[in-house]
Amino acid sequence: MAVTPPDCDGAADGPGRPDPQHLEELLERAVARTGGVVGGGPAAPLAEAMLALADDESWMLVDLAGAQRYTLGPPGGLLGWADKPSGVLERLHPDDLAEVSAALPAALAQPEVVHRVRARVRDAAGEFRWVELTMWSRLDDPAIAGLVVRTRLVAPPDDAELLLGSSLVDLLPTPVLAAAPNGRVAAANPAAVELLGRDAAALAGTGWLDAFEPAARPALIDAARVAQWQGEPTRVDARCGDLDLSVAFAAQGPAPPHGWIATVEDHTQHTQVARELAVAAGVDPLTGLLNRRSSIDALGRLLADDRPTAVLFCDLDGFKAVNDTLGHHAGDVALTQVAVRLSAAVRAADQVGRWGGDEFVVLCPDTPEAQAEAVAERLRVAMAEPLQLGDHRFTVGVSVGAAAAQGAGIDPATLLDRADRAMYEHKQRPAPRG
Repeated sequence: MAVTPPDCDGAADGPGRPDPQHLEELLERAVARTGGVVGGGPAAPLAEAMLALADDESWMLVDLAGAQRYTLGPPGGLLGWADKPSGVLERLHPDDLAEVSAALPAALAQPEVVHRVRARVRDAAGEFRWVELTMWSRLDDPAIAGLVVRTRLVAPPDDAELLLGSSLVDLLPTPVLAAAPNGRVAAANPAAVELLGRDAAALAGTGWLDAFEPAARPALIDAARVAQWQGEPTRVDARCGDLDLSVAFAAQGPAPPHGWIATVEDHTQHTQVARELAVAAGVDPLTGLLNRRSSIDALGRLLADDRPTAVLFCDLDGFKAVNDTLGHHAGDVALTQVAVRLSAAVRAADQVGRWGGDEFVVLCPDTPEAQAEAVAERLRVAMAEPLQLGDHRFTVGVSVGAAAAQGAGIDPATLLDRADRAMYEHKQRPAPRG
């Protein structure tokens, strides 16, 4: 086991340099503060782990400038560079330089996350060798004040991994996004570019998330992380503009962190067909409530029975902020939450319908207008609690207008119009002062 300050040709006691024994203690301390993780799992006691340092790995400390400070590795150096252990970035394969350079500041900024990246590094004989770099931020320790980096020789990617970057993926008719083990998208085939409406460069890294509406992004991030760290397949429904998409994630590689492949399916046509079938059945396809036509028909039947019937016309307050902030997909989610709340607030015999947009109606049989106000107040109370949409909370109130009538001679449209006008009168009233 050799401990080497990287830029003093093996000299241990240059200006400001600890002696080799101190360096070894410092690196042991650094590894200990990573939790003793060696080889991806709990290590043997730390002293044994350091003494058992394999010939195919080394440990180093990297400072805030990205410079290698101290190295603990096999005699002769991991790649034969014992006489010139500094300048690792200079020996990286040009295609891997950007990814490794980005991983260093990312690791420093996220001390709670272990960062791994695979790259090709040129050895002393001039050949490129595959290595895995595992990085821990230890800015919290003044004696370390930088990164602990474990470098391990690994086998070249297998055929399945190489396939991700090959032209074969470009020939697939299915839209495909391929991510490296660091979770960043490295390739998007032409089908994905066309469907998502962004070029491959815009989809690279984390840019692919911007193709989807904001409300869907947390679920997409979680699904990608499950594939990356747990290796389990996941699927998320998300909107991209006017498209209803389904994104399926599958892990690639033998051990975490996995790379992943995401296939994207366009379900817009299927969704439209489902909506048309729901309309034909008299149901609002988004909320499952009565649609406008069914609401009018149901009101007509109540009036034909010569029963006192109240209509409550409801218009949401503050709903526009949801669409403006998170997009229309989040707005749809909010409307489904509103439908659940309104349905839970009314009586068993009452019927709730979606009139359109952010407007709803409630049909109350055997209810004179004097009693309708009590139902209206329950609706207002039901909407007082903010809606939870991902990490966001929105206060969406409701203005309610009531109208009641009895008799088969009453036109449903006339009664609905009276309730609508009462709702607007309520909306224009000054808000009560708390």
